[in-house]
Amino acid sequence: MRFLATCVWGAFLCSCSDPGTLGASQMERRELGMIDYGRTGESVAPYYVVRPASAAELSVVVVEAHRLKKKLRIRGRGHSMNQSSLPRKGEISLDTSGLNYYEFDSPGTVRVGAGVPMTDIDELVRGYGMSLPVLNDGGRGPSLGGYVAAGGIGRGATVHGGFWANVLQLVVVSGSGEILVIDRTDPLFPWFFGSMGRLGVVAEARLQLVAENQVTQPYPVGASGRIDVRSASARVDADENLFWLTVFAPVVDRKRLRERLESLMARHSESANFTEIYEYRIASADVVAPLVYPEPGEFAAMGVWGSVRPGGERFRKLFALSDAIDHLLREEPGWRRYVQTEAVRPSFDHLEYFGPRVGPVFALLESSLDPHQVLNPRN
Repeated sequence: MRFLATCVWGAFLCSCSDPGTLGASQMERRELGMIDYGRTGESVAPYYVVRPASAAELSVVVVEAHRLKKKLRIRGRGHSMNQSSLPRKGEISLDTSGLNYYEFDSPGTVRVGAGVPMTDIDELVRGYGMSLPVLNDGGRGPSLGGYVAAGGIGRGATVHGGFWANVLQLVVVSGSGEILVIDRTDPLFPWFFGSMGRLGVVAEARLQLVAENQVTQPYPVGASGRIDVRSASARVDADENLFWLTVFAPVVDRKRLRERLESLMARHSESANFTEIYEYRIASADVVAPLVYPEPGEFAAMGVWGSVRPGGERFRKLFALSDAIDHLLREEPGWRRYVQTEAVRPSFDHLEYFGPRVGPVFALLESSLDPHQVLNPRN
């Protein structure tokens, strides 16, 4: 089901053309720079920060941003390496940490606001004898909304598939301010996974849960509340030299993929301290996320990670590694990479990368759902 938000405008309207307040959602001018996890760039001051606490407030923020001719940069936990969450001069940083609510209202599921870190959700539901089927590695990493925007792979995917296979419903605010309630049977549903916030701002999701260690407790129907989430406008805690680069490939190509990655590591051994190659096998599911991996069935996610040797040429070395992965993919057209979360050059052309089958559909959806190009512009 999809519907248009109806808002009590008296509480939220701006009283002037300058971006000063949105009533309950204060829009604050900021001069302090922000970074993302990759530390490959920094926000450009001055910019504004707004922190909506519901889908209705979020809808008002989007509408007002368009009225004020301001672009919105969606900021979850800043757990990416591509600068996409960093506001440019004059833009609005949409801090999702106010979307920190949860409710147990349907057995076997939980409804959660998009600003809650994935690990916090898992900790919450484990207190009731349940867990998330798929969860990120890397500690208190992405928010729920950020995990959708990236696509979502990690622990549990070998059994349960990608994150897209374990979400039952999304509530999204489009670039026009329309609130969309999108079930997993909706043709739009899979396109939000890996869309980098450019099709809409995820406000909340209904998540499938599994029983933890076969121990069942009564479902906590009616339990609800908010989880304390640190403001996303804070500087990100990160190892400034850490990187990860992932390639998706058919399972039958696993051996060859590993050999190619080992060769890449050998060629770049003077630029980075590599750790052991990591691998996930992503189980087949009834939902295919075209922007993550467009082919149905099981596939492998394999990658290199470690730390770039510090020094004045750190960024050049990091982008050289990223370019090496891009070159590898040009030689292997059936392979893909996790571009939504990893280091790519600012000039990286996502539509070209997605290819002639997926790219035009994504562009069409973007022009339909964000006709004013308010959300996460490409520059």
